[in-house]
Amino acid sequence: WGLTDIYIDRIFEEYQTFEGEMDYKSFLDFVLAMENKKSIQSLQYFWKILDVFHKNAIDTFVVNMFLRSVVEKLEARQKLGYRVEDIKDEIWDMAKPDTPHALVFNDLVKSNFGDTIVSILTDARAFYIYDQREASDMEDLEDLDNL
Repeated sequence: WGLTDIYIDRIFEEYQTFEGEMDYKSFLDFVLAMENKKSIQSLQYFWKILDVFHKNAIDTFVVNMFLRSVVEKLEARQKLGYRVEDIKDEIWDMAKPDTPHALVFNDLVKSNFGDTIVSILTDARAFYIYDQREASDMEDLEDLDNL
């Protein structure tokens, strides 16, 4: 219940596939990016997916689009009351972008939270774990598949 549909769709839109399927190299690139989210190369891989309109920036519209998909996935499992606006504000607080209402690649890198921001925008399970990081009852995280 992790990766959102929009994220998966964007992977297939941005990276070469053959008859709608990834070849071995594309799959390997995906796995390496997912396993090494803190690296510049991985952030570049994800940036290409997140920069939906190829403007070298993602604005609040794009961020909302990805976050709606995360919230919908979470709410489908359990009504948790997440709000897209609250999550977006948290992303802006982490990134501290130079341009109001838009993130550029350099904002992800210099924030040192690029991997976290990417995870929040693309993976409902990763966002839930991030959101529960301060929860006093951390053993609940072991039961994530029961949500």
